[in-house]
Amino acid sequence: MFSSPRMAQATIKRILVPTDFSAAADKAIPYALQVAVAYNSTLYLLHVLPREESARESLGKEIYMNRRVAERQFRILENSRRLSRVSHSYLMEPGDICGAVCDAIRRHQIQLVVMGTRGRGGVAKLLMGSSAEEIVRSAVCPVLLVGPAVPPLTEVPELAHVLYATDYSEASQAALSYAILFSENYSARLTFIHVVAASEDLHASDAEGMQAEAEDRLKALVGSVFQHILTPRLVARFGDPGKVITKTAAEEGTDLIVMGVHRAASMAVSTHLPWTTSHYVVCHAHCPVLLVTRIN
Repeated sequence: MFSSPRMAQATIKRILVPTDFSAAADKAIPYALQVAVAYNSTLYLLHVLPREESARESLGKEIYMNRRVAERQFRILENSRRLSRVSHSYLMEPGDICGAVCDAIRRHQIQLVVMGTRGRGGVAKLLMGSSAEEIVRSAVCPVLLVGPAVPPLTEVPELAHVLYATDYSEASQAALSYAILFSENYSARLTFIHVVAASEDLHASDAEGMQAEAEDRLKALVGSVFQHILTPRLVARFGDPGKVITKTAAEEGTDLIVMGVHRAASMAVSTHLPWTTSHYVVCHAHCPVLLVTRIN
């Protein structure tokens, strides 16, 4: 059973947007603006340059050209006035992507990372290769991922419905406070969903019992957390969690999915921790997915 969640930050004042200037990265900007406008936040747009590991003249020229290209892309973005409604800064850092992002989080006291993703199915890669999972695992703040199935937007989107997916883990408990925070700030509807992993050939009587047990557990969670101040809608289903969460979000017109993800205490073991459900949802959901970590 959950204890009452410790509320997430009352506000989100500093948001980091990693970008490689691709179309996938660009899709994240309207959603970063969505949060920045709501919380009067400062946006930090970060482009990571190749690590300066050698003094070779050829490498020096490449780094110089990469920097010039990034500067030009930032000028184009600035001239577009897409960011004119919020305070913003541009960052360029050499190094590996995850290291640069985590360093920027620390130095600028970032409270939310917003980034685009690309890739589908199988061992699909997210923005900037497989580094996105590493960023999610390593970051000490939530990461909002805008996946390949999310349609590109030119205007700041609305947030009217939040879907919170729980497996009752500590990571889910950490995510709950953010689901509440976003729902209350945007006056959005809030739905809780718990999916019991089960095969399609489950016997009808067993399925009915599992459904009732899942619904009772959700009701107990809501009662312990909200104390009747807020009544979210409860959805208990069985099947493949990633597929059910994604399908439910599509059917109900969800604007944001909030999930917990286990965070590795050591990066050496991060790739061995479960990622299947979160990865599937990010790759297939038609809305952004907020992933919140919890140290193991």
